[in-house]
Amino acid sequence: EATQIDRYDPAAVAAQLPAHTPVLLTCSNADGAVGCTLEDHLAAGLRQTSARLDYVHLDGVSHFLKDDITQNSADYNESLPFSAQLRAALKTFLASSL
Repeated sequence: EATQIDRYDPAAVAAQLPAHTPVLLTCSNADGAVGCTLEDHLAAGLRQTSARLDYVHLDGVSHFLKDDITQNSADYNESLPFSAQLRAALKTFLASSL
């Protein structure tokens, strides 16, 4: 139930992670569901823990992690490619965290 989930502050939950936990956080200017302002709040909580935060701002990447320069939610079901920006960020994150 949404009201149950909404009672938790993501930054407060994130602040409970053990120190130095590797975390990859992303946001995109094309994500119509979760904007960068919300992710900035989460990042603030992660920084309270001294988590090893890698925060990547993506450009033109939809909520479904696809390249979507149109930023049109009607295109979400289209066969768009997985974000090359995110693929690169994942590769870097995994190389530094494993």
